[in-house]
Amino acid sequence: LSEARKQPTSDGWQLATLSCFRSINYQAVVFCSHDDLTKAELKGGKDCVDRNKRALSSAPPGFSEHATGFALDFTVRSIAGNRSIDCKPEKPPCEKEMSTTIGKWLLKNAGCFGFELSFPGDLGDATRRTNEQGVMYEPWHWRWVGTDASTDAAKLARGMFADARIWYPNKAPPCPAK
Repeated sequence: LSEARKQPTSDGWQLATLSCFRSINYQAVVFCSHDDLTKAELKGGKDCVDRNKRALSSAPPGFSEHATGFALDFTVRSIAGNRSIDCKPEKPPCEKEMSTTIGKWLLKNAGCFGFELSFPGDLGDATRRTNEQGVMYEPWHWRWVGTDASTDAAKLARGMFADARIWYPNKAPPCPAK
C-alpha cells in the first residue's frame, strides 16, 4: 500500500485511503445512515428501512469487506492536499475519480500491489450492476488479496472473499442489537 501511494502522477493528484477497517457496529451506522437514524437509535436496536434495497449500495453490518481488515476505499487528493474528489454511491457517476491519471493508474496497476476491485462495473453508468454480487459499481472500493496466492494472508483473504461472493447480497440481516 505504501508503495502504491508513492507512485508519481503528472496531473497533480495522488492516491489516498479514505476508509479501511470498520467494526460491525460502525458499519451499522454507515448502512443505516440514509434513514436518518441517530447513533442512539441504532444502539437501541432500531432497524433500517428497506434494508434489501440499501444493500445494493452499502453492505449490511456483518457483511462488509471492511470488517475483514483486507478492504479499503481509495480516493484521490491533490498533491497540495487542499482538495479531494468525493465519490460515493449517493453521488454517481464516479467518473471524475477514475478519469484522473491516478484513477486510471489504479485500475491498471493495483494488481501489482495485491489489490483487486471489489465491485467492478461500467464506468459510463455507475448504477449498472455488472458484478457477481449485483451491487452498485464502486470504483473506490478495493480488497487486498496479495500478490502471491500461496502466502497465508493471501489464502485467508481470497477464501473470505470467495465465500462472500456466494452469500452477498442475499437478504440483509437486521442491525445488531447493542
